[in-house]
Amino acid sequence: DVCSSDLLPMLLLLLAGCAFVDRDVQLDYAAKPREEKAAAGETAEKGIAEASMTRFPVAAIRTVSDLRVDKQHVGEVRNGFGMHTADVHTKSDCSTWIRKALTTELRRAGFVVTDDPSRAELLVDAEVVSVHCTATFSYSGDIILNATATRDGTQVAGRRYAGSGSAGVNWSATENAFAETLDLALQDAVLQFVREIRTGKPPKPE
Repeated sequence: DVCSSDLLPMLLLLLAGCAFVDRDVQLDYAAKPREEKAAAGETAEKGIAEASMTRFPVAAIRTVSDLRVDKQHVGEVRNGFGMHTADVHTKSDCSTWIRKALTTELRRAGFVVTDDPSRAELLVDAEVVSVHCTATFSYSGDIILNATATRDGTQVAGRRYAGSGSAGVNWSATENAFAETLDLALQDAVLQFVREIRTGKPPKPE
């Protein structure tokens, strides 16, 4: 087919051109709820029933700090040979993004979250250590987050949490897909933290 044979080189040329254009990503946490697997020997129904009967302490996100030197650069676009061809930036406030993720996932886990720390029993503090995404044949995002949760002056959870995520196959390195990738990486890190608050213990090393 002549039209198809003419169209393919044009499409490849267009995609190649896109690889050299910087991306400006809007970060506004929008990750969908992630289904949690029931513990071994526990049915999903039992887990849901017990969770609904559990009274979790009222929580407040006290502080979220951004430790990164460059707060706008969050990654790069790479071509099929792995060469860095363009940058991924954001004008969003990452601290606000992290705060929204913590609030969202705590509420999904059953906590009541207040904006007033004086009314909270559980106080959460977090620090953004690194935020990175890239795209070659598929998207890849990584987040490192320091987070602690204290209750009555006692730390009930806290360490460095590393999360990863991907929006899937990369067709044209879109800004929306980069944002989704970073949301999924952040969700991965935050859910590790929330699980430890609920259980009171970190996961066993593999």
